[in-house]
Amino acid sequence: MKIDKTNILLLIIAVLAVFNIFTLKRIQTDVAGYNKKIDMIQKEIDSVSQENKKITTQITSLDNDIWSIDGSIDSVTNKISRIKTNTNDKTNNVNFLTVPELTKFFSDRYDSTSKVTGGKNGH
Repeated sequence: MKIDKTNILLLIIAVLAVFNIFTLKRIQTDVAGYNKKIDMIQKEIDSVSQENKKITTQITSLDNDIWSIDGSIDSVTNKISRIKTNTNDKTNNVNFLTVPELTKFFSDRYDSTSKVTGGKNGH
């Protein structure tokens, strides 16, 4: 059998065709593998998205709790300020009482205490 240029050319074309067929199958297999990886990544993204929604709900709830507590703190702070003001007013007024007025104040106070406890000295 005589090998001429045409036969060599046909042999090269046949080898390239076989090589092409195997290469295309391998590429198709890789595409399927990548599709599986993409599906897995999409599932992870969906899972993370659901967790983010849960966390957002928790943040909203905690934010509402913080606003409620903040309102309570403001209320208590206002009450403390009023008590301080009243106490300071009373303390300042004591400085202007005369000795007989102070004596009467303490007598009234301790006499009312002894009546509640049932004793003369409050014991």
